[in-house]
Amino acid sequence: MGWAIWWDTQRRPGTSRWNTATAQSEAEAVERSMHFLKLGFVVHAIRRPDGTIFMDEGQLSARNRPSFDG
Repeated sequence: MGWAIWWDTQRRPGTSRWNTATAQSEAEAVERSMHFLKLGFVVHAIRRPDGTIFMDEGQLSARNRPSFDG
């Protein structure tokens, strides 16, 4: 089993039935998650192959914010 990205097309309060995409590496999982976020989808978490959470929704959102380093 590889890395898993839990995502959905919109926020659905009260449910945890999300779509899952898989990736072969940490870098690929992060890249795919950022792509989903840019498309306007909700990414709930990235999970490691052992099932533990690597990044949650808050961490992914913070990483996706543009920086304004001047």
